[in-house]
Amino acid sequence: MIAETEEEMRRLHVLLIGLTVLVFAFTPMAQAQTNRFVWKDNPNPPVSPFTNWADAATNIQDAISACSSGDVVWVTNGTYDTPAGSQIGPLARF
Repeated sequence: MIAETEEEMRRLHVLLIGLTVLVFAFTPMAQAQTNRFVWKDNPNPPVSPFTNWADAATNIQDAISACSSGDVVWVTNGTYDTPAGSQIGPLARF
């Protein structure tokens, strides 16, 4: 009776490992997001791709243009003008 229970446990263990491998094999890898920064009054010259406050863009459009899907744009307090031709669309979240 003990050997039968141990065999069942071994089979269950192998089955669970197989299912885990299948789940990870068919799950797309999450793409890491990149944080972009906008600081209107940045005392430093902006440096693309604007990935820290010291290199922050001075306008929102430059940061958006540097983005890929899933990136996040952090904007400091202030009043920002939206120039003609900006690509801030209906999917933008503020």
